[in-house]
Amino acid sequence: MPHRRIDLMIEADGSQPHELIRTMAFGYSVSNLRNFFDVGIIGLKEDIDVFHYTNPKGGSLKKALDYLIGYIGREREWPFEQISGWDNTENRLGLLIRKAAWIYKDEKYQKLWEDTFEERMNDDWSLLVFPELY
Repeated sequence: MPHRRIDLMIEADGSQPHELIRTMAFGYSVSNLRNFFDVGIIGLKEDIDVFHYTNPKGGSLKKALDYLIGYIGREREWPFEQISGWDNTENRLGLLIRKAAWIYKDEKYQKLWEDTFEERMNDDWSLLVFPELY
Protein backbone atom coordinates (compact mmCIF):
# COMPACT_ATOMS: atom_id res chain seq x y z
CA MET A 1 0.00 0.00 0.00
CA PRO A 2 2.61 2.64 0.82
CA HIS A 3 4.03 2.94 -2.65
CA ARG A 4 0.64 2.75 -4.37
CA ARG A 5 -0.96 5.51 -2.31
CA ILE A 6 1.59 7.52 -0.36
CA ASP A 7 3.86 7.90 -3.38
CA LEU A 8 1.05 9.40 -5.43
CA MET A 9 -0.68 11.45 -2.76
CA ILE A 10 1.94 13.05 -0.52
CA GLU A 11 4.64 15.48 -1.64
CA ALA A 12 8.04 16.05 -0.04
CA ASP A 13 6.70 19.00 1.99
CA GLY A 14 3.78 16.90 3.24
CA SER A 15 1.14 18.56 1.09
CA GLN A 16 -1.53 16.43 -0.57
CA PRO A 17 -2.08 18.03 -4.00
CA HIS A 18 -5.12 15.93 -4.89
CA GLU A 19 -6.88 17.31 -1.81
CA LEU A 20 -5.64 20.88 -2.18
CA ILE A 21 -7.59 21.44 -5.39
CA ARG A 22 -10.91 20.88 -3.59
CA THR A 23 -13.20 23.57 -2.17
CA MET A 24 -12.54 22.30 1.36
CA ALA A 25 -8.85 21.58 0.97
CA PHE A 26 -7.98 21.60 4.67
CA GLY A 27 -10.89 19.30 5.48
CA TYR A 28 -10.13 16.85 2.71
CA SER A 29 -6.42 16.83 3.59
CA VAL A 30 -7.21 15.97 7.22
CA SER A 31 -9.75 13.33 6.15
CA ASN A 32 -7.35 11.70 3.72
CA LEU A 33 -4.62 11.62 6.36
CA ARG A 34 -7.11 10.15 8.86
CA ASN A 35 -7.81 7.36 6.36
CA PHE A 36 -4.09 6.65 6.09
CA PHE A 37 -3.82 6.56 9.89
CA ASP A 38 -6.81 4.22 10.20
CA VAL A 39 -5.38 1.80 7.65
CA GLY A 40 -1.94 2.17 9.19
CA ILE A 41 -3.18 1.20 12.65
CA ILE A 42 -4.75 -1.92 11.17
CA GLY A 43 -1.47 -2.63 9.35
CA LEU A 44 0.51 -2.45 12.58
CA LYS A 45 -1.45 -5.46 13.82
CA GLU A 46 0.01 -7.40 10.87
CA ASP A 47 3.52 -5.92 11.18
CA ILE A 48 2.98 -3.57 8.23
CA ASP A 49 4.28 -0.13 9.16
CA VAL A 50 3.22 2.69 6.84
CA PHE A 51 3.92 5.32 9.51
CA HIS A 52 7.67 5.22 8.95
CA TYR A 53 7.53 4.86 5.17
CA THR A 54 9.04 7.70 3.12
CA ASN A 55 8.25 7.87 -0.57
CA PRO A 56 10.89 8.59 -3.25
CA LYS A 57 9.92 12.29 -3.22
CA GLY A 58 10.51 12.46 0.54
CA GLY A 59 6.83 12.50 1.48
CA SER A 60 5.48 10.57 4.46
CA LEU A 61 2.49 10.45 6.76
CA LYS A 62 4.48 12.29 9.40
CA LYS A 63 5.35 15.07 6.96
CA ALA A 64 1.69 15.29 5.91
CA LEU A 65 0.71 15.64 9.57
CA ASP A 66 3.36 18.28 10.21
CA TYR A 67 2.25 20.21 7.12
CA LEU A 68 -1.29 20.43 8.45
CA ILE A 69 -0.15 21.16 12.02
CA GLY A 70 1.56 24.25 10.65
CA TYR A 71 -1.88 25.79 10.07
CA ILE A 72 -3.45 25.17 13.47
CA GLY A 73 -4.93 28.48 14.60
CA ARG A 74 -3.90 30.09 11.32
CA GLU A 75 -7.04 29.73 9.20
CA ARG A 76 -6.50 33.07 7.48
CA GLU A 77 -3.05 31.97 6.32
CA TRP A 78 -4.27 28.73 4.68
CA PRO A 79 -3.36 29.31 1.02
CA PHE A 80 -6.06 27.05 -0.43
CA GLU A 81 -9.83 27.10 -0.51
CA GLN A 82 -11.75 26.06 2.62
CA ILE A 83 -15.32 27.23 2.27
CA SER A 84 -16.47 26.02 5.71
CA GLY A 85 -15.81 23.89 8.75
CA TRP A 86 -12.37 25.03 9.95
CA ASP A 87 -12.86 24.47 13.70
CA ASN A 88 -14.37 21.01 13.39
CA THR A 89 -11.66 19.99 10.93
CA GLU A 90 -8.98 21.35 13.24
CA ASN A 91 -10.43 19.21 16.05
CA ARG A 92 -10.30 16.13 13.81
CA LEU A 93 -6.66 16.99 13.18
CA GLY A 94 -6.22 17.12 16.96
CA LEU A 95 -7.37 13.51 17.18
CA LEU A 96 -4.72 12.57 14.60
CA ILE A 97 -2.11 14.40 16.65
CA ARG A 98 -3.16 12.35 19.66
CA LYS A 99 -2.74 9.14 17.65
CA ALA A 100 0.60 10.39 16.30
CA ALA A 101 1.89 10.91 19.85
CA TRP A 102 1.17 7.25 20.50
CA ILE A 103 2.44 5.94 17.15
CA TYR A 104 5.63 7.99 16.92
CA LYS A 105 6.29 8.24 20.66
CA ASP A 106 6.94 11.91 19.98
CA GLU A 107 6.69 14.36 22.87
CA LYS A 108 5.97 17.32 20.56
CA TYR A 109 2.73 15.67 19.42
CA GLN A 110 1.79 14.83 23.01
CA LYS A 111 2.44 18.41 24.12
CA LEU A 112 0.47 19.84 21.18
CA TRP A 113 -2.46 17.56 22.04
CA GLU A 114 -2.37 18.55 25.71
CA ASP A 115 -1.85 22.28 25.15
CA THR A 116 -4.26 22.78 22.25
CA PHE A 117 -6.86 20.03 22.08
CA GLU A 118 -7.21 17.99 25.26
CA GLU A 119 -9.45 20.40 27.14
CA ARG A 120 -11.61 21.49 24.23
CA MET A 121 -12.18 17.89 23.16
CA ASN A 122 -12.51 16.18 26.53
CA ASP A 123 -16.12 15.17 25.82
CA ASP A 124 -15.58 13.93 22.26
CA TRP A 125 -16.97 10.39 21.83
CA SER A 126 -14.00 9.27 19.75
CA LEU A 127 -11.75 9.44 22.81
CA LEU A 128 -13.60 6.35 24.01
CA VAL A 129 -12.40 4.43 20.95
CA PHE A 130 -8.70 4.81 21.72
CA PRO A 131 -8.57 5.30 25.50
CA GLU A 132 -5.18 3.59 25.67
CA LEU A 133 -3.62 6.55 23.91
CA TYR A 134 -3.85 8.55 27.12
